[in-house]
Amino acid sequence: MNVERMQSVHYLIPFFLYFLFSVQALTAQEICIDKNTTIQYSSDELIEKSRTVGMFDGGSVTWGGDVNLRSMYTTITLLRLDKMGEILWSTKLQSDEYSFSDVKVVATESGRIWVAGVAIPSAAIENGEIFYGAIHSDGTLEFLKFFKASWNGKSGNAISVAKPAVDKSGNIYFGYNYENTVINRNPIAVVCKVNQQGLLEWNRSFEGTSALIFHTMFIKNDRLMLASNSGSSISYVNLQLGSEKGNVIDLRAYEPFGYIKFPGASELVQYGANKYVSVGYNSASSGERDAVEMSLVVMDSALNPIQCYQLQTFDVLHVNGWGAWGKNLIADGDNLLIGINRPTENSWYLAAIDSNFHWKYQKRIQFAGRSTADFSAFPLAYAFDKKFYFRSITDLQQTGKSVLTIASMNQGIRGENDCFSAFDTSFIRLKAFGLKQVSFQLTSVQDDVVAPLSVSVKQTAILFDRTNLCEETVNCEKPIITGPATICIDKGEVIFTANQAPDCTNTITWNIQPSESLSIRVIDEKSIALHFKENWQGNLVSRVEGRCALSDTLIVKAATPPTIDILSADGTEFSVCQQQNDTLYAAPGFKEYLWQDSSRKEFFSIQDTGLHWVRVTDAMSCQAYDSIRITAIYPAPASFLPADTSSCPGDPIELSSTASFDTYLWNTGSRSASIRIDQPGRYWLQVTDSNGCKGVDSILVSTSNCSNTVYVPNAFSPDGNRINDHFKPIFKRPVSSYALNIYNRWGQLVFTSADPTIGWDGKVKGVVTRGVFYIWTCQYRFSDTDSKIAKGTVYVQ
Repeated sequence: MNVERMQSVHYLIPFFLYFLFSVQALTAQEICIDKNTTIQYSSDELIEKSRTVGMFDGGSVTWGGDVNLRSMYTTITLLRLDKMGEILWSTKLQSDEYSFSDVKVVATESGRIWVAGVAIPSAAIENGEIFYGAIHSDGTLEFLKFFKASWNGKSGNAISVAKPAVDKSGNIYFGYNYENTVINRNPIAVVCKVNQQGLLEWNRSFEGTSALIFHTMFIKNDRLMLASNSGSSISYVNLQLGSEKGNVIDLRAYEPFGYIKFPGASELVQYGANKYVSVGYNSASSGERDAVEMSLVVMDSALNPIQCYQLQTFDVLHVNGWGAWGKNLIADGDNLLIGINRPTENSWYLAAIDSNFHWKYQKRIQFAGRSTADFSAFPLAYAFDKKFYFRSITDLQQTGKSVLTIASMNQGIRGENDCFSAFDTSFIRLKAFGLKQVSFQLTSVQDDVVAPLSVSVKQTAILFDRTNLCEETVNCEKPIITGPATICIDKGEVIFTANQAPDCTNTITWNIQPSESLSIRVIDEKSIALHFKENWQGNLVSRVEGRCALSDTLIVKAATPPTIDILSADGTEFSVCQQQNDTLYAAPGFKEYLWQDSSRKEFFSIQDTGLHWVRVTDAMSCQAYDSIRITAIYPAPASFLPADTSSCPGDPIELSSTASFDTYLWNTGSRSASIRIDQPGRYWLQVTDSNGCKGVDSILVSTSNCSNTVYVPNAFSPDGNRINDHFKPIFKRPVSSYALNIYNRWGQLVFTSADPTIGWDGKVKGVVTRGVFYIWTCQYRFSDTDSKIAKGTVYVQ
C-alpha cells in the first residue's frame, strides 16, 4: 500500500479571490496565506513578450523567453525553478548587435536546455535572422550560433520560430517561417536539424500552394512530425519528414466544414497514450461574432485529425473578444485542462475534459487582495506532482519593476485554504464539426546554403528581489497529523494527533470522511482515537479555524488480518521423511516472516522434532500465526539392492530387494519385490516403507566374458554427467557391418546409426523424454560370422 500525504498547500496567485471549500468572500485586507505558499520575484528586467516552458527533470521546470529591457534591445531570459517555485538559477543572454524575439525553449531529460528564435539586427530592424544554442543544466552557456535567413539565394526575414523537438540522441529540430515579399508573398517554412555539438546537419525549406506556417513539431518513430496552418486560409497541414535526412515521407491537408479555423499559435500536447491535442483561436465564428471561440483538434500519433470541436464561451466572456484566451492547454494523463484568462475581472477560468470529452468540471477562480491594475499578462500553467502550477508576469509601473509570481493549487480544484475559491460555473460549450481532406502541394523543397554570422553574446545573472508572501500570516501552521496510515483492525483503538505550532491558540477541528464503519473518541483538543469495525479507507482532515483556515489530510486504510492456513498441514502433528517432505512453506506475498528460530524466509528446513511455528505480517501490518508439531523424522530407504553383477546375454538372472517394503516400482514397470532379466543394464527400484518414506536404489548388470556376444543395456540416464549418457550396443570385438534403429511405442523411427561408436543421446526432436521405454533393433556382423539381429527395449531414466 503506497501512502500518500496530501498537505493542502495554499498559494497566493494574483487573480484568485476565494478558497475552494468556502463561498464566503474575503476583504482585500484579509489576505489569507500560510507559510508554504506563493513566492514573488521582482526585477526591472521582466517585461516579457513571449514565453515557453521546458520539460520537467527531477521536479524542476525551465522557463524562458525574450525580455524587453525598456530599450530597443531584448534579451533571452532563462530560469530553472523547482516545483515549489524556488529559483535554482537565473540568467540572461544579451547582444549589443541583435535583439532577440520569439524565443522558444526546450529542456532534455539530461537537463540540457536548447533555445531557438529570431535575432533582429539593430541596423535593419525589418530583417530577422535565426539563432539556436545550448545551455548546460547548471545554467552556463555552451554555445549560441547565428545564421542568415535566406531562401533561393535571397535574404529575407525570419518572422517566427516553432518550439524545438529533441530526439533520443539529443539532436534538436526547429522550424522557422521565412518571408521575402520580392520572391514570394507567402511565408516559406524552413526546418533545421542540429546535432549535440551544435553543428547544423541539414536545413530544408518548403513552399506550398499556399502559405505554410509551422507551429508544432515532435519526433515519433524516427520521423519528424510537423503541424502547420496554411497561412490565412483555414487549412491544417500534416507534414512528415525523415529525421535522418529531412526527406518528405507524407503530406496531408484538411479543412473543416463551415467557418471554423484550425489552431495556429498553440503548441501541441500529448493527450493520453497515443493522442495529441492542439487548441487555437478562431478568426471567424458561425453566427456568434461577439463570442470567444477556439478550435480544439484531437490527433492520432501520426498527427491526423480524428476529432474536432469548436469551443464557444457563454456571455460571461463575450466582452473580451478572442484575446481573452490565454495560451493554456494542459494534458494531464487522460484529462485535458483548458484555461481562460479575464484580466478586467481579475479572474481565471479553468475547464477539465476527460478522454471521452465529457466535462469533469468548469470553475471560475478568483483571488483576494489584488486590484485589476496590478494584473497585466496572461498566466502560464502546467501540471506536475498532482498540482497545477501558475506563473504570471505583472508590470508594476508605479515601482518600475515587473513581478514574477509562482503559485500552485491541488488538481481537481480542491484544497483547504480560504484564500482561494472556485465557483462552479458553465462558461464554455463544445460543438463538434467535421473535416474533409483537401489537396495541398509542395511547389518547392530545397536545401539552403546557410551563411553563419559572427555575433558577440554576453551572459549575466538576473537579479531579483524575493518576497515570500506567506510571511504575512498568523502564528498557526498546518496541524500535521501523526498516526499510522495503514492499520490492522484487530489492533483495537488507534490514536491520531494533530501537531500545531506552540504559539497557536486556535482550536483544532477534525473531519473524517467517510464516518461509517468506525467509532470516534475524542481524547483532547489535539488527539482522537478511532476504532475500525470493518475494512475502511478514507481521509482524516485536521483543521485550524481563524483568519486562515489551515489543514492537513492523511489517507488512512484499515483492513482485516489474513485468515489463511499458512502451513497447509493436515492436523497439528506431523511426521516427515529426510530430504523429502522436511521443508515447511509459508504462503507467499507477505511483507515479513518470522520462524521459531528467528529465521525470516518463506520456508523452513526441519532439523529436529518439536513445535515449529511461523508469524507473517502483510502490507497492512496485520499478522497471522500458525504452528505444527513434528513428532518424528524418518530416514529414507537406501541401499536395498545387492551389489552390481554380470551375466551373459540370454542367461536370465533374478534381481530382488534385500529388505521388505510396502510398495515397489522397477524401471521395467514391474511392481513386484523381484524381477527376472535376461539382458545386461542398469536396473533401479523405487520403494515406499511403512512410514511413507520413499527411496531409490539401482544395480548394474554387466556382460560376462562370453565369446562373440554383444552387450546391450536396457536403460540409460542422459543427464549430462558423462556416465551412462548414451545408449548403444557394446561389442567385445570389431564388427564389419552395423545398423541400429530406435522406435517409439507407436513404431515411429526416432534414431538410426550405422556407426557403432555413435550412440543415442535420448533426444527426440531435440528434447529428452524421461520415464519412457523405446524399442530397438540392431543388425550386426562380425568378420567371421553371419549377420545377426538383436532386439529389445531401453528405458530412458
